[in-house]
Amino acid sequence: MKKLLLTCLLGFITLPLLAESPYSIDLMGTGKAYLFHEGGWQRGAECIEAKVSTANLLKKDDMVIKAYFYGDSAEPMHVSERPTSVVLPNNSTLGIPMEIAKGKKHEFFFGIPSKIAQGGNKWRRVVVVFGDKSSVAARVYPKDDIASFNFPEKSLIKQ
Repeated sequence: MKKLLLTCLLGFITLPLLAESPYSIDLMGTGKAYLFHEGGWQRGAECIEAKVSTANLLKKDDMVIKAYFYGDSAEPMHVSERPTSVVLPNNSTLGIPMEIAKGKKHEFFFGIPSKIAQGGNKWRRVVVVFGDKSSVAARVYPKDDIASFNFPEKSLIKQ
């Protein structure tokens, strides 16, 4: 009987630890866009595009959305603390929304700083982090093992 109670208790304690993140980074890649980047609007600026979604309503004040750029080291060479505003083909501007509704996808853009865009100091990988202050999803582009990279939200990953 004690063994059964202990097993049930351990199950209830570990169940939240096994929970999946309500956040997802569905698609990532590089592109060029009309961005507000490095102090001004730039046409054809190189960027990282990330399409994200959430299983719950996520408000802007609770949102974590960052990009960590890496060279040959496990430490980031540049951190984008927030996405870049972009002008869409219909001439509307897309930035950080006030909220992302449950089940809806949203696209974010991160301008690639010119100091790491080319040459000997060129970025090699980027980790995008999306979620809230207690749970995040993270994805590496080009594909790699997330465990190989250091970033503050790493302990919040529940995938």
